[in-house]
Amino acid sequence: MGSILVLTKNLLVEQQLQEQLQRLNYEVYCSTEFLDQLLMGNAIDPIFPIYQAVILSETISNQEIQQILEHLLSQNRAVLRKFASDPSTKEKEQLKLIGIHDYLVEGNTLDQLREQLVEKLGTVGCYPHKTDLIHQMKKRNLKDIKIKFSKMEKKTLQRLTESQGESVSRQEMCEALWNDVPNNSHLSQLSLLIKRVKHKLEKGGFEEEAIETIWGYGYRLSPDILEEINRVNEMRNVEELKEVAIEEY
Repeated sequence: MGSILVLTKNLLVEQQLQEQLQRLNYEVYCSTEFLDQLLMGNAIDPIFPIYQAVILSETISNQEIQQILEHLLSQNRAVLRKFASDPSTKEKEQLKLIGIHDYLVEGNTLDQLREQLVEKLGTVGCYPHKTDLIHQMKKRNLKDIKIKFSKMEKKTLQRLTESQGESVSRQEMCEALWNDVPNNSHLSQLSLLIKRVKHKLEKGGFEEEAIETIWGYGYRLSPDILEEINRVNEMRNVEELKEVAIEEY
């Protein structure tokens, strides 16, 4: 069938809808995190193309929908608004005005939901195959997607990059990050830093094992990530040299 993303503020509210969609053989992902990222103005483009339709929960306010709608409509997908009860005529007109394709009502039968989705997904055009989209995501690079790392996350990635594919022990990582002898607190924080960096790289479209854990020792960057970081750094160095040459001229 296809993949559907449900944006919500409360996952429990979406249980019935999720079960119905799964019975209709749709792949369903309910997310509060994606909604938070969109409301904060953060792009999640490497993830979005996978989904043929986005359903906006009744837990999201009209004001918040206005805030994120432009991004949702920027690609060829159906956007539907979910209501707890049948919307008024004014609400239906408002949905059309702002560009939302249709609405769902909590408690609709499986038959109603099936026919509604078939109709709406058929009117928004053809979609690339999911595997092609994932391949495109992985081809993205660090410069294009501009992943935002915290200061400590940058230091973590930098230390791993400096090793050029060699494993870095947990002790060496702690010394590089805190300039101190490792202790339990540092080791715990290091594990969280590694987890956050991996998560951001994955959200950016890179492979799941971007940072490989060497059990009982430490960590190392995967060859693909290392190659990409080196390429981006080389491009930056070239640009800096160009700027210097222009200034000297």
